[in-house]
Amino acid sequence: MDYNKPLDLLHMAQETKWVDKVNMARVDGHLCSWATGFHPRNLSCRLHGGFLNGSYNVSQKLVFDDGTTWLLRLPRASRVSPEYADEKIAMEVEALHVIREKTSLPVPEVYAWGLARENRLGDRTNGFSTTRDYSEYVISQDWRQLRLQPNSIAGPHSARSRYASLKILESLIPELTHPTYDHAPFKLICDDFGLGNVIQFGSAPWWLLMDRPLKEEWDFDEDDAPEATDRYFKYLEIFIRMLSDEEAMWLHMLLSSDLFDTPTFPCMRLRKFKGAEWWDERLKENGDTEEVETFVASKLEDLAAYDKIKDKVEHFKALMDSKEITTTDFISSVYSLLRSAQEKCSD
Repeated sequence: MDYNKPLDLLHMAQETKWVDKVNMARVDGHLCSWATGFHPRNLSCRLHGGFLNGSYNVSQKLVFDDGTTWLLRLPRASRVSPEYADEKIAMEVEALHVIREKTSLPVPEVYAWGLARENRLGDRTNGFSTTRDYSEYVISQDWRQLRLQPNSIAGPHSARSRYASLKILESLIPELTHPTYDHAPFKLICDDFGLGNVIQFGSAPWWLLMDRPLKEEWDFDEDDAPEATDRYFKYLEIFIRMLSDEEAMWLHMLLSSDLFDTPTFPCMRLRKFKGAEWWDERLKENGDTEEVETFVASKLEDLAAYDKIKDKVEHFKALMDSKEITTTDFISSVYSLLRSAQEKCSD
């Protein structure tokens, strides 16, 4: 699904202002004095190095007078929705607590953490009682994005296809939820903890051994294999088995994908799994109803309004880039424009 460009430009400008504020706090000492208030003995601290930039967070290393090192971690303004920032932080803190309590894995100790002043999330502290409840919650977010994002469709055909595809996926949740794993205890997962965040090389023979088998010490001595051979094949077998286990749990990937539509790769794999004839029949059934026609008409109006707003926002962006208006003026103008458009949609 295409991203909402006006909203993206607004978030980029907001992050620029946010970074300026954080940098000012670094320079004038407010950041360190603030961190001192969390130390058990209120020791002074100093900055160590610059910002550590991640995809979703910005971190700053702090060193206290007694040599203790802390890492301050802040959600990036443009990458984490304010609506979910509190939930994100609370889940990360709880995950670290569970790992420290239940395993011997070395993880950082959390000395202090906090939430934003405004919390519009509601009560998410109880979690989900079943895997099916969680899956239905995730797909409800997909429905919300499809309905509320003004450019979530490209035209009448994609509107029908995306609506019908989500309907089919929603109907399959009970079938695709294995009874054995529907109830607690649940595994602790992180959907961003993939191979790319763990290994340096994508080739199994190298990273499994933390070495490269092209080195001289890997050469055979006549018919005698090197000492690491048995260890390598043992780890390779584990690696392949774990990949197979993970591939069997692909429902979450389908639900959390940015766009679920028949032409997309995840959707086509599900179509193959269920059978092309079965899928196409369901697609026709779910895409040829009065409800769908009402949805398509509404989305086409949204798309037309979106194109007009995008032109205005791009004009404001050009004015900001040429210094004819300030970043603050840009944020105020775009925010008012988007809020007005949202209010019209709600009427």
